[in-house]
Amino acid sequence: MKSHLDSAAFQVPYLGFKALVEELREGKCLADARVEELEEQEGELLGKVFKIKGLSETKERISEAMDSLT
Repeated sequence: MKSHLDSAAFQVPYLGFKALVEELREGKCLADARVEELEEQEGELLGKVFKIKGLSETKERISEAMDSLT
């Protein structure tokens, strides 16, 4: 006995759905990889911000020291 799942009318939409699900999975993998990449870039940028802030504070201390010498 043939079930309705074996009919061509069911198979065509099912295969299209299956392809769409696979495409969405691939897209999610790409999105996840991009998120990781952006998180790494965020960490690098925060490191640069802290470095710049530290340099700015050092410059300020040097200026204060120079002012106290005069």
